[in-house]
Amino acid sequence: MSDQTFTDEELTSYLDEEASGALRREIDAAMLQDQHLRERLARLQIPREDVLHAFETLLGSAPDMEAFKSEKERLSKAHRRIVAGLAASLMIGVLLGANLFRGTQEPDWRDYVAAYQALYVNGTLANARTSEDNAQMVLAQLGKTIALDLAPAMSDPVLDFRRAQILGFEGQPLVQVAYLTPLGDPVALCIIKTDAAQSFDIDLSKREGMQSAAWSDGSHAYLLIGGEDADLISSAAQRFRDAL
Repeated sequence: MSDQTFTDEELTSYLDEEASGALRREIDAAMLQDQHLRERLARLQIPREDVLHAFETLLGSAPDMEAFKSEKERLSKAHRRIVAGLAASLMIGVLLGANLFRGTQEPDWRDYVAAYQALYVNGTLANARTSEDNAQMVLAQLGKTIALDLAPAMSDPVLDFRRAQILGFEGQPLVQVAYLTPLGDPVALCIIKTDAAQSFDIDLSKREGMQSAAWSDGSHAYLLIGGEDADLISSAAQRFRDAL
């Protein structure tokens, strides 16, 4: 199917893990061949940290309700709140716009991955399981797309492999391999081919409130992210770094 076959609603349901199995398979297959489709999906993934921060700020500064005010005082207070609400809405719009412009000027694919992963909950991957033969086939196809043998990514002594799919960032294919921890937390290993990347060892940090580990071998950049167990992410990152 071509890129134009899929509506934004269908692609959004795909990103939100609400698409039917048939639709997800069609989009997965189409993304292997259609760079424009990968770019559309990347554009639909908007980091939400600034939006959440703006709303939290507004909630924190909301005035307490008072027991009683005269009619005139209450009307005056209501008028000021309406004006303040309009100003706050404008502020959120500016924050969103600034965030999008920052993403246009100096985008970091890891931030987009973190925002996407933050949408996952413990039940997202509960029923996402495929046969070993199908998983090997998918990993082989995705591996060709980014010129990397992904077979070792299917087997880990701690993380339970669930599925692999292709996403995209700025026209570049981005592979996501999804796992569950022993406690059921979703974890993703994301890989993008970077011809001019500088290699660096594992760097641990928190993104979108989740533990993450990033590293690069000079030809590919990696991000392992999910859950709150720093030791689990650190040790798993070392295993994947050595295996891939």
